[in-house]
Amino acid sequence: MSDAFSAREGAANRPEAGAGSGSPQPQDRLSQGLELLFGERFAEFRRHIERLEVEGEHRLAGLERQSLAQGMLLDELSDKARGALEREQAEYKRRKAVESQLRERGARHRAVMESVLEESRQRSERFEKQITEQLEAFRGALRSLEDQQQKLGLPEIHRQISRLAAAKLERSELAEQLSALARRVAGD
Repeated sequence: MSDAFSAREGAANRPEAGAGSGSPQPQDRLSQGLELLFGERFAEFRRHIERLEVEGEHRLAGLERQSLAQGMLLDELSDKARGALEREQAEYKRRKAVESQLRERGARHRAVMESVLEESRQRSERFEKQITEQLEAFRGALRSLEDQQQKLGLPEIHRQISRLAAAKLERSELAEQLSALARRVAGD
């Protein structure tokens, strides 16, 4: 501001183009009039204004430095926040990739397990069917064997009973002979 004031004062003291050097300008007259009227007070006022201008410039410079420092701090904090955000995003992407891989592996494992379970179920059903068929075949063979034994044993038993009845044996002897006959038939 002091420069502006000095410039105004200097402009007021310079003669205008085309004006005669002998006639004072209205601005000059005003300055001269203020100095005559107020004298020392006007000079003191001027010095006060100049001090205020200097003080204002110092304050502005301080505010400018403070603003610059705060701006740098904000830039640094912004860079740190951006870096942290980028790291978090990278970690999020990595986690998503891992989750995706795990889901894919899980799906593959599930498919393999389902296939193995289905194959095991089919084997179990085939094995059960084979066992059932073998049991049925064994039952049939057993029935056939029993039938054959009955066919072979019944006539022999009837013949022995008839022979014993003709011989008129006692009951205890009859029981012993029937027991021996049963053992022979069972041994065949």
